[in-house]
Amino acid sequence: MKPENDQSHSGRDHGDEEDGGVKRRASEQRVLTGSHRAPFGPVVAGLFVLGVLTACRSSAQDSAIYSRNCKLLFTASLSAARVLSWEVRVLNEEAGFIQAKVPFNLSTRGDLVTIQVEPVGQSRCVVRVHSTSGQPIDWGKNTRNLEAFFSHLDAQVGPRY
Repeated sequence: MKPENDQSHSGRDHGDEEDGGVKRRASEQRVLTGSHRAPFGPVVAGLFVLGVLTACRSSAQDSAIYSRNCKLLFTASLSAARVLSWEVRVLNEEAGFIQAKVPFNLSTRGDLVTIQVEPVGQSRCVVRVHSTSGQPIDWGKNTRNLEAFFSHLDAQVGPRY
């Protein structure tokens, strides 16, 4: 004869409870009622930190004014991007807009560079360049992108205003 409190063969594990006809483990019951801290807290905290770090982007921007025709500056800007082996992704000559991707290498996962050429007054144009990295810390790579670009542009069109 089997004792009444022996649940080893009743189909229920030790520590199980019935809750409104739903079978739950005692550990689940503690999490649901708040009497026990959830075991996934460190995982959630880690994912939060990872999300913050991946959401952070570093960037640099610079601009220069030239006493040159905007169409000439646009063409020279496109040429500079190609000499630097940047992959031109968006090109809109009418708007004076270029978007290029710096290839993946040891110092970057690939930066995104936008170049905007706009008229300023009658005979001058401004070239605005913005480099963005997907990394929270770029170790100066965005600034080096700008310096390299303007170095190539200045070599083609002459000094800045």
